[in-house]
Amino acid sequence: MDKRTKTSKIPALGQIVISTMGHDRGRMYLVTKVIDHEFVEIVDGQYRKRKNPKKKRFKHLLVIKEETLSLDKIETHNDKEIARTLLMFCKDKKDEGHKVTKGGDTTKSKVSKT
Repeated sequence: MDKRTKTSKIPALGQIVISTMGHDRGRMYLVTKVIDHEFVEIVDGQYRKRKNPKKKRFKHLLVIKEETLSLDKIETHNDKEIARTLLMFCKDKKDEGHKVTKGGDTTKSKVSKT
């Protein structure tokens, strides 16, 4: 068992996660369905829409937002609203001094804001 598996948390419905493996590494998603003990369905509202969610293993995701959206909000959100939610989360992270890469990955910036 590697360090990522030990420290990664199992995503719950409505959490914001980042892909850590695969061609979509660094991309931010919203968990829309927990399939079983190993897989979830994720969407980003832009490339992966609600009609065609991506099936991804837990161990290839990193939870970056603990608070989950309520179930009724997830079911009523359309693709534009999901994309907007993820974009606003990225913007909030930038405002806090985090570096947000093109794929949506967030890391704490070493440069202090003046």
